[in-house]
Amino acid sequence: MNEWERREHELGKADIMVGKVIYQMYLLIATASIASMAGSISSAVLEILPTWANIAMGAGGVINLPGSVDALHQMNKWLKNADQEMVDFEKRFIEPSAEKTV
Repeated sequence: MNEWERREHELGKADIMVGKVIYQMYLLIATASIASMAGSISSAVLEILPTWANIAMGAGGVINLPGSVDALHQMNKWLKNADQEMVDFEKRFIEPSAEKTV
């Protein structure tokens, strides 16, 4: 494997790691949106917070949740594709060079 191929391999691994971090952030946003909606409902029933706070929490959860769920689906597909490309890259460039040295 030459210098360019090694660099591409390292950049690909870094991209996958960043993608996994972004996936976790979207998961956190989706979880927070669900918790916000659940909190606003229980707060409205128990009359803990003012009405405007319940509406704001519920609206924030409703607005963020669909985008987060869609992004989670797209990120999951991207990560699977990227992992497969890394496996293909390793089979094409790393394994043949290991066989040449043997």
